[in-house]
Amino acid sequence: MTASKSCPKAEDVTFRESSMRRILAVIALTSTLACGEEPPDLNGDGAGDAEGTVTQIGLVHPQGTIAGHVYNAATGENLTGITVTIISGGAAPQEVESTDGVFRSGALPAGGSGHLIISSSNFITAQRNFSLPGAAGDFPTANAHAWVGEIGLLPKAPGELVVLGPDAAGVGSVTVGVDFGFAYLLDGNPAKSLRLTGTTDSQGVAGINGGMPDLNALSPLLQSMAGSVTVSLGASETTEGGSL
Repeated sequence: MTASKSCPKAEDVTFRESSMRRILAVIALTSTLACGEEPPDLNGDGAGDAEGTVTQIGLVHPQGTIAGHVYNAATGENLTGITVTIISGGAAPQEVESTDGVFRSGALPAGGSGHLIISSSNFITAQRNFSLPGAAGDFPTANAHAWVGEIGLLPKAPGELVVLGPDAAGVGSVTVGVDFGFAYLLDGNPAKSLRLTGTTDSQGVAGINGGMPDLNALSPLLQSMAGSVTVSLGASETTEGGSL
């Protein structure tokens, strides 16, 4: 008895080939996905991390600002045309100008100290230090801000200090020192002391470094604060020196 051998029909062969193509296509797609770009390692554990699965925290550099008010110590009026130089940390100095006496700095390094130089035409320049809190940038604390106070500048005298000899002629080469009771007002109180020096020219005019305070304008303020002014003269060929 001879066994019969059946052959696959044409449609069966076509179906199998089509199925195989689909399987190969799925394998190829799976391989493509599996071999795609590895996600970045966001937490340093050596494995890739999907987007949104790791919260990254970086270092911050806290910053803050300062502000203050500058006025005429003799009259109490706001000063116009002031320039405030701010030196703080390793940052470059800032220059802030104000037309109404109120000034505010730009961003400054927080958590340290700084130095202010406050100047205005026809007024004695004032200098003072300040501190800026270090909590700036720490959640949920807002950036730091420091108020450096109400600062009263001393007006300069409109004239010159002249040293005269016994014959009423100007005496040259005399060292002049002026000790004023305070350098400026801070929140209504005397701050620091003021020492000014200069040397007279051939006409007896003393070139006081920084300018001479206007004693007439400041007299009421000096009396109310029991302040004093001392002018000292060094010896010369025609004078013995002394103080007033």
